[in-house]
Amino acid sequence: MGRSPRLAAAPPRIAPDELARLASFRMLLRQFDSFSTQASAQLGLTSVQYQALLAIATQQDDVPLTVKLLAQQLMIKHNSAVGLVDRIEQLGLALRRQSESDRRSVVVALTPRGRSAVNRLAVKHRRALQSIAPEMGSYMRHFAKQAVEDASPNAPRARPPKSPAKPRH
Repeated sequence: MGRSPRLAAAPPRIAPDELARLASFRMLLRQFDSFSTQASAQLGLTSVQYQALLAIATQQDDVPLTVKLLAQQLMIKHNSAVGLVDRIEQLGLALRRQSESDRRSVVVALTPRGRSAVNRLAVKHRRALQSIAPEMGSYMRHFAKQAVEDASPNAPRARPPKSPAKPRH
């Protein structure tokens, strides 16, 4: 016997101007991502390698960055993080060592060359973010206002879907 499909409430309709705002916001994110890819490539890195270096650089000393934690932070699979660490280690930007507290874990740290690379890229990224901050802030304020309004008990709710008509025999 098959499962009956769950009927979900129809999502509220999005006004054309709101769709345009969402599209513009996504474009801004894509432009920043494109910048990041190009800036990283200038140093011979991929943007994911830069993100890994940034995660390693910002890890707190009291919680060593394991490959498992790096995978979680970058939202990638563990085996992908292993390959990523292999590549940045081959470039001389990071090194791994066995965890002192848990011999089963591998801890990743930056080399001086890795710290220099992440610092140079971070300066460029900060400048790029500063240039888009006013526009990004405008979007974020709008979306935050919408979230508050949508959470209001007086906010209009989507009507539940009509039950399908039963066939007549």
